[in-house]
Amino acid sequence: MNFRDRLPTALGVLAKAAFVGAAGFALWNALIPGGDDKSLFFWDKLAHFTAFYVVALLAIPAFPRASLAVIAVALTGLGVLIEVLQALPMIHRDSDVKDVVADVAGIAFALLPVLAWRLRALGARATQETEKNAIVDLPTARKLKSRA
Repeated sequence: MNFRDRLPTALGVLAKAAFVGAAGFALWNALIPGGDDKSLFFWDKLAHFTAFYVVALLAIPAFPRASLAVIAVALTGLGVLIEVLQALPMIHRDSDVKDVVADVAGIAFALLPVLAWRLRALGARATQETEKNAIVDLPTARKLKSRA
């Protein structure tokens, strides 16, 4: 087995590692005690949106056989879990339903273009199959061509 044969497996492992790292970082960052430290984002909801946008984008190559709906539901579950954990008194964080809305928006913005691309490719494939399997009646085709 040469390098070319192992490349898809290596890329799959790398994609999964990137996904787990990003999801773990998002979880850890959501559960550490908040403070007056400087943040990259001026608005908490933008941080939630961006984190889940990136995690959703990384989930696509990490789980190529999973449907986008499964990815969306799983990541939404992660967002809800984060808010439930933030509601625990020992975490010292504020839980907010609007954070889950921002999470879902990030997931949707990441997955909807991929869904549109997949549906377009599926439609093109169906059109090609229809054209390939079409039965042409030559006398009728000649009549239609002469009318045009």
